[in-house]
Amino acid sequence: MIKQYRRQERTGWIKNIIKVKLRQPLVIKKEKNMKFKTSIILICGLLILVLTSCVQRTTYTITWKNYDGTVLEIDSKVLDGIFPTFDDVTPSRPSTETETYEFVGWDPAITAVTSNQTYTAKFNVIPLINPEITFTIIWKNADG
Repeated sequence: MIKQYRRQERTGWIKNIIKVKLRQPLVIKKEKNMKFKTSIILICGLLILVLTSCVQRTTYTITWKNYDGTVLEIDSKVLDGIFPTFDDVTPSRPSTETETYEFVGWDPAITAVTSNQTYTAKFNVIPLINPEITFTIIWKNADG
């Protein structure tokens, strides 16, 4: 005879305690993607099997893009509630003749994962001062 007791704890762990008399077959149905940790105890002729399993948490995909939409990194299977991190080199943006760019973070701001999310690199514009550019100023009076 198998008696099963099930309890849901606040942490998300499920504990199943199954009491089985010796010499009886034990059939345990494992849910998909659940891992079991087992302990076996013999008390007064009863075999007590304690199964502890973790409830599978939801995972999401986080996509990291550069300013131009180029995908820099894709993190799949990120657990809900985790703050994602970008693990590659700091994003960059090529300078122009008049401006350079400084990476300042991500848009939107990084938050705990609750759904699939895309983050895009943000840059501050820094104007370039070119010392090679010269101007000639000619003053003329009213007569020309």
